[in-house]
Amino acid sequence: MAGVHLRHILLDLLPSSDMTKQRRELGIQHHLEKIVADLWAINAVIRDATMRAGTQPDAEMWMADAGVAIADVQNLLDRILEWPGRAAAPSNPLLRSCLSIRVAFRLSVLQELKEMGLRLKELVRRGSALDLRKEMMDAMDPCDEEYSDVLGDEAVVRDEDRDNIIEMLQQKQSSSDGEPFVIVIHDEVLWSGKTTLARMIYHHPWVRQHFQHRIWVDVSIAYLSIQ
Repeated sequence: MAGVHLRHILLDLLPSSDMTKQRRELGIQHHLEKIVADLWAINAVIRDATMRAGTQPDAEMWMADAGVAIADVQNLLDRILEWPGRAAAPSNPLLRSCLSIRVAFRLSVLQELKEMGLRLKELVRRGSALDLRKEMMDAMDPCDEEYSDVLGDEAVVRDEDRDNIIEMLQQKQSSSDGEPFVIVIHDEVLWSGKTTLARMIYHHPWVRQHFQHRIWVDVSIAYLSIQ
């Protein structure tokens, strides 16, 4: 579950317009970005750590500590999103008090970001010491231009496989009346490259434009839920 929560942070919470607005208003863009690189580094190895946790105590302990750290990051981000901002400022006689509250909240957030940064860097160091295997695509922000280039280089699937599934999604969307649905990519569709194919669909420009909610779940098969 830690991996699911981490991807929610990286793919949903951090890029959201509400978060962008709040971090600009609080002036914490630079400080927040400092922890993002470590979050992606953890995301790159969390799949391998999950598989090894059942048989390797050190990996299991790493996963437990990562789960706690990820939960703390999400709690802080939720508080940032809930901060009412300047729009909720009281009338002028109380403005100074309002500004003091904003400054105090910002300082509290900055302190927590600093402490979290240290915890995350330690997790990255421990993961490296455990020789956790990195998933290249899990280490990259899909919004980066380089992502699509690397994904294209990694792909061992045919373009028609991707296009056929996109066409199926377009048909499903037009008849679903907003109901959530699940796309499962399994061996009958393609005997190799299932995860890469799922990534190509999940981050496809049409999918990102037309679906407000996309959920990636790691199981024994490449699986994504789109609604």
